[in-house]
Amino acid sequence: MSALIPDPVTQQLIDHLQRGGNCSYLWAYKDLERISIWWKRGEDVPPFLDAPYNMYFGVHPCTQIPPTNMKGQPKASTSVRSQLPYIAATNCLFAEYDAKHFGGSKEAAQLHIDSLDLAPSVIIDSGGGYHCYWLFIEPFMLKTDEQRARADHAQKGWVKLVGSDDGAKDLVRVLRVPGTQNFKPEYGPDFPVVHFVHANFDQLYTFDELESLIPAEQGRSARSSSKKVAPQATPAATVDQAVDFATIAEVALLFDRLSTTRRDSYTGWYQAGMAVRGMGHIGFYLWKKWSEKSPKSKSGDCEEKWPTFHVGVPGEELTLDSLRRWAHEDDPNGQTIAGDVVPRDEYERVKAERDELKQGNIWRQQIFQRPDLQPTEKGIIAQLAPIIAANRNLGSNNGRVPVSYKYVSDVLHMSPSTIARGIEAGERIGIWRRDPESALSRDGFEIKYMRLELQPAYDTPAVLPVVEMPKRGGARPNAGRKPKCPHCSPDFGVRRKKTTTIQDICVGCGTILYEETIIEKKDWNDETKINMQDAPLGGLLVESVEEAETQTKLLSWQEIKIETEDTTLSSVSTLDDIARTKDQLVPKVNADKVKFVEEQLPKRGADWAFEFMQSVESWEAWPPTIRRRVMDALAVQAKAS
Repeated sequence: MSALIPDPVTQQLIDHLQRGGNCSYLWAYKDLERISIWWKRGEDVPPFLDAPYNMYFGVHPCTQIPPTNMKGQPKASTSVRSQLPYIAATNCLFAEYDAKHFGGSKEAAQLHIDSLDLAPSVIIDSGGGYHCYWLFIEPFMLKTDEQRARADHAQKGWVKLVGSDDGAKDLVRVLRVPGTQNFKPEYGPDFPVVHFVHANFDQLYTFDELESLIPAEQGRSARSSSKKVAPQATPAATVDQAVDFATIAEVALLFDRLSTTRRDSYTGWYQAGMAVRGMGHIGFYLWKKWSEKSPKSKSGDCEEKWPTFHVGVPGEELTLDSLRRWAHEDDPNGQTIAGDVVPRDEYERVKAERDELKQGNIWRQQIFQRPDLQPTEKGIIAQLAPIIAANRNLGSNNGRVPVSYKYVSDVLHMSPSTIARGIEAGERIGIWRRDPESALSRDGFEIKYMRLELQPAYDTPAVLPVVEMPKRGGARPNAGRKPKCPHCSPDFGVRRKKTTTIQDICVGCGTILYEETIIEKKDWNDETKINMQDAPLGGLLVESVEEAETQTKLLSWQEIKIETEDTTLSSVSTLDDIARTKDQLVPKVNADKVKFVEEQLPKRGADWAFEFMQSVESWEAWPPTIRRRVMDALAVQAKAS
């Protein structure tokens, strides 16, 4: 049983989701085996079990390891899973999208996710669909039954709101671990790797904000609180979906230009929060980070005050223009940032970085919306973007971007073949072209396709026409929907009988609608039919390989002629030469066994060696050299006797 170490992004996701609890767990299964692996707060995530285990983790942390299973029976920690009374907090709302709910198309599921009004913080390709997480800024603690019921209602309502799998909405849910494989039989033999499609740990929300979006009939949206809050004359401001990165960067700098006196006073602190209320969760995050710099800041102050900000109430018509005016009053020259004097070009640099980040997000969005790319190919191309951006402007490239599959696979934690598949997909849609030239490494090996020539449409992939996706694999004849019997009612089903043939048989009348013969794979000795009728061996006729071996021992390896079904092997000196022609079809014996036979042959004799080799492996599996030595020894022994 081997193990995998979680990569940094997976570690960051699990650490974020396990805040507020005392312990968490991984859950692994294969066949009928189930294993729970618990760890306590402050400890590293345990290594993941490798093939053939399916690996999951508990989405929400626990207060303690449950002492009993779900039936109330005392069990060891390896045999118990999380239970609702022991859930300590929630750090996200989640949704699971299975391709089977979208007509078997993962692309359709991806398009549905892209169409959501509120983008997930994290999207993970589970192999058969997608897992989405909307991460919280702070954990929502579950200390009372009322809070636990509120979280449960919110999760169930959120699943309905975003149109995800209705069977995955419980608080004790486990979801697949990125970096492991999905070993469901229907995905074999090339079992897919669970991997990140999108991960932005700065894209955070509040529990109250997401809960307020759920209609009353889908979940309890009324906020429960032990404190009395006066009824408000107007509804709370909604999230402004039009906030762009340039505005976020500007507001962050405006906050830094505000004086410490304004920050430390209740009125200045309160008004600054109201000014950014229209930015939704992003405004809350910026306001909270600015507030925490004050020595008067207390935990929970911002969370308690934020829901009381409303639009339209007299005295509360504060906007970003108000924030700009205060920043100009406190810092007329626009050079004070967090109390220090910095050059104006620092602001321009930050703004340029934000603009570049915004442009990169637009580019990735255009890639994800293309219907002629597989989800895995979209993820690879999107993750290649920063690597290409770092190399495309090097002076010695002449417009070609160097790409090492090995380096990229180490960075993205994917196999070089998977990276190559993504690069081929990019060439197929026309955003780049693989350099047809090749180069030599320091050791003289030829390296092909190590550079990408970016096409004019690279920066705007949305303008490229949709190309037909290549067909992968193939189906057997008449595959697809089961046939219907023409003689019976449609109410009768069709069962498939599989023995040495595959048959589709009508349940009503027994008519065979489709039949396919199974050709079982045979080993080399059975597959190769040797015709010895015209193969004289010292004037004798032989009828089998075994008889040919015996005669060959006695006649000093005279020449024989053996005809197979598809080829003629003439002028063959020994049967070992025949085995060498079939070298690719025969498994190899490891070197330790060969060495053992070579050491024991002089001591125990040729008869012992011949019997031992046949009892350990098939005769053809042994190397020709050791077989020749044993057969020569048998021939010498036969002559001597």
